[in-house]
Amino acid sequence: MEGTCSAPNEGEMVSHIPTDVEREGRGPTHANKPTKDDAFTSDKDSVRGDLNTDMSMTSSGQSRADPLKQAAQQLIESINKKRQHDATIVADLRRSLEEDMNESYIRVQQGLSEVYDKTSHGIQEKLEEVFATLDRIVKLEMELQQVSKALGTLYADMQGQA
Repeated sequence: MEGTCSAPNEGEMVSHIPTDVEREGRGPTHANKPTKDDAFTSDKDSVRGDLNTDMSMTSSGQSRADPLKQAAQQLIESINKKRQHDATIVADLRRSLEEDMNESYIRVQQGLSEVYDKTSHGIQEKLEEVFATLDRIVKLEMELQQVSKALGTLYADMQGQA
């Protein structure tokens, strides 16, 4: 593994920091310098020892992982409580927004009703005027037809005398 160096175990001192040339095996070697295999073996043994101590039982019969499990469970419970609280807040916000929207809808509907009431009275008056005018037009058309018939009869009589 180029560019990596194993850390010394606790209590060991680093006597020599290898260069890139030495790491690649091209440079001089030192007799007290551990080989890569030695470092790998000691690191592997160290990890095995850590795992064994983590999984060992305490004098009370509990695993050392139990406190971690309990802490993780408490964290999960805390997160779930916060999520429930957030869900409650969102539900309250939704209800509040729905109430506000309903109130706004009612105000708009009332405003439109008021506008319709005011304008419908004016429209009703205008429509009555239009219908009265149409009635006068119908009467005038009938009178015009009568006058037209009378003129036609008069014309025919004048033609017959001539």
